[in-house]
Amino acid sequence: MRKMVLLVFFLSLIQILSLPEFLLAQGLPNRSPNGSFGGVAGGRDGVVDIELKKPPLQGEIRLFLRRAVELALERSPALVVEKIRLEQERTKIVEQKGEFDPTVSFSSTAAERENVNASRFFPSGTYVEKERTQELGFKGKIFAGGKYESTFRFQELKSTSNTQTLSPQYGPTLSFNFSQPFLRDFGLDANLSRIRVAQKGEEIAEQDLALQLSGMIQKVVEAYWNLLFLRQDLEVKNVGLDFAKALLRQNEDLFRAGKVAQVSVQEARAGVAEREEAVIVAENEARKGEDQLKLLLYTGLEGVSLVHLDTLRDEPIDLDVRKSVELALLKRPEIVRLRRIVEQKKIEEKFASNQKLPRLDLTAQYNMVGLSGKPSSTPISPGGPSAGSLVAGSAFEDKTHPIDAFNKFFTRDGFDQWLVGIKLEFPLGNQTAKAKMTEATLSLMEAQSGLHRLEEETSVQVRNAIRDVLTARKRIEATRASMRLFEEQLGGTRKKFEAGIATSYEVLKVLDDLATAKTRELKALMDYNVGKTALNVAEGSVLEKFDVEIGKPPRYVFKNY
Repeated sequence: MRKMVLLVFFLSLIQILSLPEFLLAQGLPNRSPNGSFGGVAGGRDGVVDIELKKPPLQGEIRLFLRRAVELALERSPALVVEKIRLEQERTKIVEQKGEFDPTVSFSSTAAERENVNASRFFPSGTYVEKERTQELGFKGKIFAGGKYESTFRFQELKSTSNTQTLSPQYGPTLSFNFSQPFLRDFGLDANLSRIRVAQKGEEIAEQDLALQLSGMIQKVVEAYWNLLFLRQDLEVKNVGLDFAKALLRQNEDLFRAGKVAQVSVQEARAGVAEREEAVIVAENEARKGEDQLKLLLYTGLEGVSLVHLDTLRDEPIDLDVRKSVELALLKRPEIVRLRRIVEQKKIEEKFASNQKLPRLDLTAQYNMVGLSGKPSSTPISPGGPSAGSLVAGSAFEDKTHPIDAFNKFFTRDGFDQWLVGIKLEFPLGNQTAKAKMTEATLSLMEAQSGLHRLEEETSVQVRNAIRDVLTARKRIEATRASMRLFEEQLGGTRKKFEAGIATSYEVLKVLDDLATAKTRELKALMDYNVGKTALNVAEGSVLEKFDVEIGKPPRYVFKNY
């Protein structure tokens, strides 16, 4: 009974100290169990297949801004690279957890030894031993730092020695070993530090991916609105060209009627030529802008055309500097990333502090042994009785089968052994551990300093982004006011031209002013729409604006080309 209690105690100790997985998540942020990352929903069992290279698209692609963003996030090779890095960080967690994986071992050996011995106990001077041994072992490490091992060993020995009363003899041994440090390498903080550092590494990789997503969204938004601006500006240039052509026809008719001079016709022709050049330049800029958006969407440059379904809008938005700064300090991927690095450095500093301690280890061992066998027929001396004759009246009498060796394993009067020891080790000087502690502290201070600097820079970036949005809004209002004035001026100048008191040059000059004002309005509208997204990026809310959920990402499986 006593042995059974000790065995149960040993197994319970291992079970209690081998803490469940959820303790590894202590101190980690909450995550959505069904979240997606990068706009990619989880597939089978949360696994997402990712092609390393997407095939080009063909035909007409009708794009709302949101669809353009989705295409970019789905097809970007740069995001695939970040997802690969994320998978690498996840693999590091598995690697570090592997330190606590238990190990099962099995061995079987057979040996034969011919022994030579010059002793009065061995008159023949030699004896032969044949041994077979099977051993089954189970060992591992617990999260508190202790190491456990349980081994079952069964040995069969046949011997011609006249000192062995049993041959063959069967000797099973069941042993339990446990060692636990109590200073250096003791506790969860010391033994889970590498896993927690790897977990922080995964979170850092997630923020790197979030940063790439935010940057990609901002580039797509800029390219989308820029292309729309260039196309609408091309329309403005075409309208100006049509107006100049109409004015040229009107001048030619008036010249034939003798109402205007030849110089007025020449001015009108020069105006047409200038606007044709402006249209050519605008068409070229629009093509370049389309190629730039195609490049971001990875659609392929040939055989595909992009059609805008959104228009430049000027809906007002609420701007609150204080709230935007607070949001940015809470959610910006760069800041969250640095906070995770600081947490990582704190874990490393705590581990380095533990390594400065002396070592105090407790070791415990408990063995249960048994023995049985058949009496040996080898004579004790030439012509004398056999060595097996001594078995009568001993503890092994009538225990001739292998199973008999286990009879006393779990009984009060069994054959057991135990050992308990303690070991103290105190390093003199301890320079290596002290140096590593200093290095960890300095690394933590560097990360904290970088975080503080980034928080200040972020506050400035948010303020600048809000100023840019406000400025673009005021520019829209100012350009629209100037457009109304130039439209009125163009109407009046055209009437003067028809009355013969204004020249073609004057009409074209006002037309240029109106076109320039219209272009400035479109540019202000583009800057306003781009600026709103830039503000979302600055305050860390752009992923939410485009419904890109940041939860626990799925596992990624990468397909080769």
